[in-house]
Amino acid sequence: ATLCMLSTRTDTDAQVAMTKIPAPHQVGGPPVDYRVVVPTRGRWRPVREISAFRRDRDDSRPFVLARTLSLLRRHGIPAERVELWTSDEQEAAHYREVLEQDSYWNGLASVRVGQPGIRQ
Repeated sequence: ATLCMLSTRTDTDAQVAMTKIPAPHQVGGPPVDYRVVVPTRGRWRPVREISAFRRDRDDSRPFVLARTLSLLRRHGIPAERVELWTSDEQEAAHYREVLEQDSYWNGLASVRVGQPGIRQ
């Protein structure tokens, strides 16, 4: 399976670069078995606790559902292809609770425990 890492970077150059490169299946290539791997920590908390934007001050939805996973859903990524990776079992339990709140992700997206630090 091919692994893809979701970046939450918001700089314009990264967004432009991503929009100019068509996916292999869009240019006649063979289907690719892939997983979307999302390294995450603490984004099970409400948007209002994480976001600095004024518009988010009353948003009580879990950040990972409101931002990260909603982006994947809008782009038609099947839930069973998504893996949330976190550093410990306590964090993983929080993410599992959050996924249960949304029928699209519940039971299909997986939560995995790795090691602290994205490069280890």
